[in-house]
Amino acid sequence: MIFENKSVDQISDQEILELIKASTAEHLNLDYKQTIELHTDAQKFEAMLDIASFANADGGYLVVGMSDDDTGHPLKFEP
Repeated sequence: MIFENKSVDQISDQEILELIKASTAEHLNLDYKQTIELHTDAQKFEAMLDIASFANADGGYLVVGMSDDDTGHPLKFEP
């Protein structure tokens, strides 16, 4: 996987910034979200779908605070 199976607390901001530098696109085990909103049932459902898709795909990373272009390539990280 992209972060060598590291746990969240082992991933540095620098490693996340490397995703931008390398223009690493979203894929089966990597998703970018600028924010996660959980105010409505629809927003909660969307977040759960993202999490469930990783569970069904042998894990993955949801990078919150990362904006992306319309093709899934990262643009800016603002945790």
